[in-house]
Amino acid sequence: MPKVFFASYARDDNRDEKLGKAISLLRKRVCAKLGLPEADAPEVAFFDEEDIKTGTDWELRLGEGVRTLLL
Repeated sequence: MPKVFFASYARDDNRDEKLGKAISLLRKRVCAKLGLPEADAPEVAFFDEEDIKTGTDWELRLGEGVRTLLL
């Protein structure tokens, strides 16, 4: 499934998990608006919840995320 939106953030901005919870809620709302089952919620957005490890080409990783969006 192509992604509907992309969320980029600084890792420190999600230390308290509030941003992750907001994205989760937004994913569910997008599914509801699109008539998709809630089980598809993780698939509607690119939100890197795994640490991009030191030495990883973060620009490449984020670029891959952008390329999964609906155009």
